[in-house]
Amino acid sequence: MRRLMRWAARLYPAAWRARYGTELEVLVEDSGPSWAALFDLLRGASIMQVRGLGFWKIAAGFTVAGALISGAWSLTVPDQYISSAVLRIGEASRLRLLEQHAFSRGSLSGIIVQQGLYQRERARDPLEDIVEKMRNRDLRVTLVNDKFVVSFTSDNPEAARATVRAVVAALAEANVHVEGQRGANLEVLDPANLPAAPSEPHRGRIVGRGLLTGLGLGILCGALWSLVRGRRQWSWNRIGGFAAAGMVLGITIAAILPDEYISTAVLRAADGEKMEAALRAALSDASLNDVIERNQLYRSELRSGAMGQTIGKMRNTAIRVQTVTLPDAHTRAFTVSFRYTDRYRAQAVTRDLVARILGGMPAEVLDPPSMPEAPSSPNRVQIAVFGIVAGGLLGIAASRFRRQTAAPAV
Repeated sequence: MRRLMRWAARLYPAAWRARYGTELEVLVEDSGPSWAALFDLLRGASIMQVRGLGFWKIAAGFTVAGALISGAWSLTVPDQYISSAVLRIGEASRLRLLEQHAFSRGSLSGIIVQQGLYQRERARDPLEDIVEKMRNRDLRVTLVNDKFVVSFTSDNPEAARATVRAVVAALAEANVHVEGQRGANLEVLDPANLPAAPSEPHRGRIVGRGLLTGLGLGILCGALWSLVRGRRQWSWNRIGGFAAAGMVLGITIAAILPDEYISTAVLRAADGEKMEAALRAALSDASLNDVIERNQLYRSELRSGAMGQTIGKMRNTAIRVQTVTLPDAHTRAFTVSFRYTDRYRAQAVTRDLVARILGGMPAEVLDPPSMPEAPSSPNRVQIAVFGIVAGGLLGIAASRFRRQTAAPAV
């Protein structure tokens, strides 16, 4: 017990122990070992440590904690491997039709069961949901000039390669057996590879984000703690100056950000299965590649990046499809919207997407693509307010630092 009490006494701040350590040791020896005395020591050490906290200690502590927590979390994320195969088809327009057959629910369900994929998910989720997850998240077809790449992401490199092989076989079978059309020349240029190293997660990037998040929280908490502890040490002129600078910076950023407009159309369909197939075809890589080229979208992005990345960005951030089942439980209404920096192109692309959907299924257009009257983003008032708040917090930190580092007056 005495050893625990001596250890608890060492938890007091070093500066405090240098001044009162001898008296504390004598008090510990005289009081005798007891749980009550140990609790009092721990409580007093906690209080003194909190009182001794400063802005920079809080900021440093949160920064280290953010890096450690994010690093520990990144170790729990399983490695992801991507296997891919490169193919070429004689008729590029036929690729969309092959995708509808090879990526149908029945085809992908057979691949999932045959390859033993998603064992944990299959134990708790219906197979239909797992097929959607596979189609939307892990399975990709990217069109590159006259070739296309089939890729699959898995936590097992062997399973990733086997799945890509199965998908390529499904595409080849669909190319032969599609009704009413002659099979096009489908050539495998590069078979499915066995990934040697994981592509995700980027643990260094995760730790960096955790570090920056911890630093931001540390600055915020340190500023609030300074607010509670010592208002007299602030310089209101400095805080006001930083707040004004933050407001100016926020307004500048808000002015630089381009306006974005959203055009929306509403459709209704009686056949849910055909609707899903038509949506997959309209949002496939080949279809979106044609949309981008026809409407001359993302010119700056295409100059600095690949078409596949641009298509992924368009599908994940610019296009939104929402489905609603109507009261009759059979008819479905769904909205198709597209966001872009030009209101006219936003409407034109929405029209193009609706036309592609209608080409694959009978549907009724309840509301044609709208012409956006006002931009949907950015929220410039919110950005300016955030700049003011961030500037004020930085002003508190700068005022505190200035007070601590200023030389005493003679």
